[in-house]
Amino acid sequence: MSRSASDVSVITVNWNGKEHLENLLPSLLSLRAREIIVVDNGSDDGSVEWIRSQHPTVRVLENSTNQGFCQPNNRGAREARAPILAMINNDARAHPDWLQAGLERLSGGVRCVASRILNWNGDRIDYNGSSLQYLGYALQKDIGRLASEVSTEDRALFPCGGAMLIERDYFLDLGGFDEDYFAVYEDVDLGWRIWLEGGEVALAPDSVIYHRGHGTLSRHPDARMRYLMHRNALLTILKNYEDDSIRRVFPAALILAVRRAVLLSGVQRNSFYLWDASARLPARHVDRIDGLSHLVAVDDVLRMLPEAMRKREAVQRRRKRSD
Repeated sequence: MSRSASDVSVITVNWNGKEHLENLLPSLLSLRAREIIVVDNGSDDGSVEWIRSQHPTVRVLENSTNQGFCQPNNRGAREARAPILAMINNDARAHPDWLQAGLERLSGGVRCVASRILNWNGDRIDYNGSSLQYLGYALQKDIGRLASEVSTEDRALFPCGGAMLIERDYFLDLGGFDEDYFAVYEDVDLGWRIWLEGGEVALAPDSVIYHRGHGTLSRHPDARMRYLMHRNALLTILKNYEDDSIRRVFPAALILAVRRAVLLSGVQRNSFYLWDASARLPARHVDRIDGLSHLVAVDDVLRMLPEAMRKREAVQRRRKRSD
């Protein structure tokens, strides 16, 4: 079945990103999609007012506060009018062929299309495929390399949530993005779930966007982003590994998180040993953020464990592929 941009609702999430929307929205309007939806996370920079005055055909859905990445995309998906969803970061601009090249790949067993993401100048890679480290940390292929020097693969474990296409009904049936993630690795979790239940994620190398690179996320302190990365990696493996794998991997993940926390905290462990008089306890509390972020992440996952296990049961019921 032939599909066109008129079958697509384009969704972008915005939080105080008016200067990014000034580049993004003109590039989207030229694609002639069914609709463009901006889900605004309580911006106070005049974003909403600017959209309504300068681009009145764009639909604006307003959240009163910053709801991250997952909830706004899910809300946009629920309210979308077209059968296909295309998600794009607000700090990006679309190539004229972005939608059509993606639609051509969205067929058969391919349930989600990952777009190729280049830097703003278009000469270096931001996303060119993906895989996963066994503890749940995402690996994106070829980041920073010259686009002219890399090859492309057909399949990817997960899309980048900032440039992807997926059928609306299928996305909603999957449960959309897991809103407990807030942001970071929600796309990893989505892609893994697609694969384990029998679908595929494919890279469409001619479906291209240009990305400024963490234009919104960079406004948050690094420690908060690393906390989400550590916590959500644990949640992702807890939900998606099959039983034999999770029994081996999850305890190792917790142990290694604690070991990293101690290492990164800068604590001299022998200063706590009664039998070592040569070392002194620190005069004041050691507050090394990188180390503490691991501990907070582990503690929150343990607190979230009952709900995570409920989600795990739902994910595993849909499994058609082994690890």
